[in-house]
Amino acid sequence: RSERQPLQQHVNGNHPEVIQYLADAVLEQQTPAVRDFLLQTSVLETLEADLCNRLLDIPNAQQVLELLMVNQLFIQAVDGARPGYRYHSLFRDFLLHRLRVEDPQKIPLLHHRAADWYVAQEEYVRALELLRAIDDSAGMQAVMQQCAEHWIRRGELDVLVEWANQLPDEDLVTQSDIAFPFVAGLLFSRRFNQATYFLAEMGRHQQQGTLLGRYADADAMQFLHCVLELFQRDTDFMHNPLY
Repeated sequence: RSERQPLQQHVNGNHPEVIQYLADAVLEQQTPAVRDFLLQTSVLETLEADLCNRLLDIPNAQQVLELLMVNQLFIQAVDGARPGYRYHSLFRDFLLHRLRVEDPQKIPLLHHRAADWYVAQEEYVRALELLRAIDDSAGMQAVMQQCAEHWIRRGELDVLVEWANQLPDEDLVTQSDIAFPFVAGLLFSRRFNQATYFLAEMGRHQQQGTLLGRYADADAMQFLHCVLELFQRDTDFMHNPLY
């Protein structure tokens, strides 16, 4: 994840006059509806009409986006599978700052609404990025329970392992719907030491009765142990000096 520079660096640096212009001559000159649209959609990296409709509970996001384009309000169209738009990075930083100042309690709600929309589109990484931005590990865990097997089926093992590793270990190893695909991903990525550790933790929670989900039974655990043993034997074979 790329870290965004805080607005204060722009204000205290080379662009204080730009910030003042954005506040006085741009944002405050908009109608209340457009102003709300600008502030609330600033939580999005990419603006899509359907997503903005869901985010703000409005029916006319496409018309607003086209109006912003016509008025050249620091927005540009972006290429992609679906039509989308992005704010200029400095303008978005400014909008986010104003949103945090004026209505900070609304930010988690906006992130959750947008994450729900992305989950419905099976764009799980974008959903997880939104939840990570507000430090919602429980929300990330819920999304991971839906998408872990999806990534396994698509062969996106690196994506699965990357995002599962961002969950607290205790949350990861107690939810077999995440832990089972995660350990399988580690095994197929030949990360045997890490797989062995998490497999042992899953076994400990299974014995304690704290391993939850569809793969909390002994057969699932035995399967992972067999796969680990198979791969380790394959590694021993490859390092045998006779071959």
